[in-house]
Amino acid sequence: ELVREILAQAERNGGVVSYEIQREAGTLAFEGNIRGDSGSGTFQFTPRPAFMTEMSNLGYTGLDEDEVFAAAVHDVGPRFVQEMNRLGFQDLDFDELLPAAIFDVNADFIAEMRTVGLDDLPMEKLVSFRLFEVDADFVRAARDLGFDLDEDDLVAMKIHDIDTQVVQELSGLGFPIEDFDDVLAFQIHEIDAEFVEEAMSLGLGELDAGDLLAMRIHEVDAETVREAQALGLGDLDFDAILAMTIHEIDPAYVREVRSMGLGNLDFDDVVALRIHGLTREYLQSMTDAGFALESFDDALAFRIHGVTVEYLEELKEAGFEDLDVEEVIKIKIFGLDEIIRKRMVR
Repeated sequence: ELVREILAQAERNGGVVSYEIQREAGTLAFEGNIRGDSGSGTFQFTPRPAFMTEMSNLGYTGLDEDEVFAAAVHDVGPRFVQEMNRLGFQDLDFDELLPAAIFDVNADFIAEMRTVGLDDLPMEKLVSFRLFEVDADFVRAARDLGFDLDEDDLVAMKIHDIDTQVVQELSGLGFPIEDFDDVLAFQIHEIDAEFVEEAMSLGLGELDAGDLLAMRIHEVDAETVREAQALGLGDLDFDAILAMTIHEIDPAYVREVRSMGLGNLDFDDVVALRIHGLTREYLQSMTDAGFALESFDDALAFRIHGVTVEYLEELKEAGFEDLDVEEVIKIKIFGLDEIIRKRMVR
């Protein structure tokens, strides 16, 4: 109605308009010009003197200028506070009143939620329902899907566009959809019939829903599988290919570790080298310190137990000369660091 009045005024006055909006918090006065589908202008807000006292009497003391202006814009005042009190929301902060008013949380909506058994919802949930357009009809349709859904699940369904059709399509993929979390994960990660068909064609054995999610998350596809099988590390199963992807093991890395002189490495060895950051530079630093680590087990043990050049120098300064690899590791494992430091002090 206000819009019609403004447009009529613009037509009468050659585009010039002025109007006021009266709110409990004060008056918003507007002046401007409308040209075609656009307009511009200015406004002035005049607070109503009694507003602060009225709100203070209802428990909202010390409202600042911005809060009073927001109250005017969103029509929050004593009437709205009293309505919230009647609906059972006596202790709302002012910052909770604003979204309740913005998203029109009212008696009708609360009553509607109660028709589907959602009694005593906190204001935060009611606002969220309003924001994402969760109404009673949606709740009924969601429950008909057969899942045990809470309020957060209902909102997630709206956010991720999950409806009966989506659930039916996912159920037809050949994997048991046990609960709503499976549906949500599949929808979020865009696992559809095309993706499942491709995954099943990769020769990775029997895959479950968790495997499909891992494939999507870590971007395992036909190219990944071909690259993995070309590494020369044997016939890799799904878990191995997933580990390869997670730890960024590619042909260049395999060539690098094979050139380190650590013997004939299998896939688990290569993964261990990547996980523990055992590099050519580390091996060279150990060689320079007098420990040529020529076996995979020795090199990995040094790296796992944190043997560094500085640690080896500390051992020498403490009087531990001519140690072999096994002895260094034993000292590191069995906590002789304190003995070393005491000898250094002496």
